[in-house]
Amino acid sequence: MLEDIIRKNQFKNPPSEKPVTKEIKLLVKLIRGECSRISLQKSLDVDNRNLFHTYYINASLNAGFIEKTHPEKPQIASQKYRLTEKGLIFQKNLLQEEN
Repeated sequence: MLEDIIRKNQFKNPPSEKPVTKEIKLLVKLIRGECSRISLQKSLDVDNRNLFHTYYINASLNAGFIEKTHPEKPQIASQKYRLTEKGLIFQKNLLQEEN
């Protein structure tokens, strides 16, 4: 029981953190394995690349839910994104909330 309470409150935002947006939630729910920006953007039907980077990719990176597969080469064409451990836990919680 205590574990459930901790899990549910684990992603509540402390006052110093920005809220988890609907864009972050959509991206985290979508990612399976390693995904390219193009595949994610198409799957979410977002036309504007700059907005996608700002509100989905960068926001999720800054929140610690995703990471780059090539962090040392941020502009590489083969860059992909995957969930971090924090992201995997958050994804699991999001999917459980839906059921």
